[in-house]
Amino acid sequence: MTEIRVAGADDAVEIAQILSDWAEETVWMPRLHTREEDLGFCRRLIETQTVFVVPGGFLAMEGHEVNALYLAPEARGKGHGKRLLDKAKEGQETLSLWTFQANTGARRFYLREGFREVLLTDGSGNDEKLPDVQMAWERG
Repeated sequence: MTEIRVAGADDAVEIAQILSDWAEETVWMPRLHTREEDLGFCRRLIETQTVFVVPGGFLAMEGHEVNALYLAPEARGKGHGKRLLDKAKEGQETLSLWTFQANTGARRFYLREGFREVLLTDGSGNDEKLPDVQMAWERG
């Protein structure tokens, strides 16, 4: 089984590539940042949040908030997302996150993993100006 580990500075390039590639391959996602800016963002994530990595994927969290969960296409469908989310749940009583309403695959995944949708917005509060959804999980 693939090991989940805490990201180090050397992981920034790979996780930035995963993030940038996702933004470019997702037709409804506006491209607001360059690859260089994505790299800077991922470096800051590693410095300021808990970031777990597996080959081809990562999850970033701060406290009870999951701020990023991305998998490269070749890493999808192999259970890595579930394993990363299970790692985030360790020691937590609650988790929350935001995803875009258009990201139906992510929404289905989070619902399967015990999250519920608690708030739908028109997107005016996010940089992309896309409708989003806040989701919450509670240990049962």
